[in-house]
Amino acid sequence: MSSRHKRRLRGAHEKLGLFLAAGALLMILTGLALQHPGWLGRGALPPRVVTADPAAPGRLLRASPALLEESLDGGATWNELPLSAAPDAPVAAAFAPPPARGAWLLGATELLASADGGAVWERLELPPGVGSGDPPLALTVTADGRPVVVAAHSAWLGGPLGEGGGARWTSLWRVEPTRGDRLRLAVRRLHTGHWGPPLTPRLYDLAALLFVAVLATGVARAARARRRHRQGPHR
Repeated sequence: MSSRHKRRLRGAHEKLGLFLAAGALLMILTGLALQHPGWLGRGALPPRVVTADPAAPGRLLRASPALLEESLDGGATWNELPLSAAPDAPVAAAFAPPPARGAWLLGATELLASADGGAVWERLELPPGVGSGDPPLALTVTADGRPVVVAAHSAWLGGPLGEGGGARWTSLWRVEPTRGDRLRLAVRRLHTGHWGPPLTPRLYDLAALLFVAVLATGVARAARARRRHRQGPHR
């Protein structure tokens, strides 16, 4: 192979390396931003769920992350309801049909219930197994005031408020996760660092930052070398 062909091959290799390094750097930085959305600035935290009180025309409840609000005029104005345990990730809310005054608020990791239409709330146990491995997706209430929670792989019927509520759950169905479901969950946890001890995500962050430093310095060194090569030897 002639020296000219070698130079061309080396130049193509350097350009491809710079392109791939820049792409890897972008992927790592955006991955870190997804893991830590607060780095991108505070979000608007808009309401995630809303439900209407069938016993009070014009009354609505809406839930935002860590916030529960009430409207008495059909949504024109809203007032915060005192609820220290408001879900960080609200999923669904529902009222029991009249004459019952029950209300339920479902979060990704909790279930809250109110026997007086939303003034006072208590925390109930989620159905067995519902959580990170079987995340809740939906909530409804039967005509006799019993909650129904639907999760990714199961559905559950609870008892009426005052009779245990969510303390007594009856399984409506359960579809066992497939091998593919389990593998996807394992890959997601491995990729994000959400496995092992609580320190694991921090170790992932450290490794990603070190990788960013290596890539960034490598790209800078390659760029300087290319500039020197174009400028030629100093005289």
